[in-house]
Amino acid sequence: MYITKLIETETGHRLTDYSGKCAHIHGHRLQWEVTVAAPVLDSTGFVMDYSDLKAILKETVDQLDHAFIMHNKDPIHIKLGSDQTETREFLKATNGDVPRLFITPFNPTSENIIPWIAEMIIPRLPKGINLVKIKMWETSSSYTEWIAPRNKK
Repeated sequence: MYITKLIETETGHRLTDYSGKCAHIHGHRLQWEVTVAAPVLDSTGFVMDYSDLKAILKETVDQLDHAFIMHNKDPIHIKLGSDQTETREFLKATNGDVPRLFITPFNPTSENIIPWIAEMIIPRLPKGINLVKIKMWETSSSYTEWIAPRNKK
């Protein structure tokens, strides 16, 4: 049996080693569909409580809401001396707050972001609950889907 929870984030990024429009700093309204499964239902008749899954997604996916993801090889980051503090200062929001910034060892494509998030979700799931798939809609007509390899949990 499977259940799916939806969550949306407003997330910015830019791609390195890319010549298209996404090489520019930009953002997306991302819609995430996270599906988990259990071989048997619990005593209540649930795969897991939706509110418990929502709490896990708040700890993982929601951290990308109003955040910016940057490759550690991004020329902007490198030019600033590869210091996360300096990069944060450079990207300061207009209201003076330090933005939520994730400097990653990968180019922040949706194909790279989803497995990164999956690795954060999996250890937070209760015993016997498996992450099955994550679908991330980048636009209303484009999504990336990650399907879990055979779960070992």
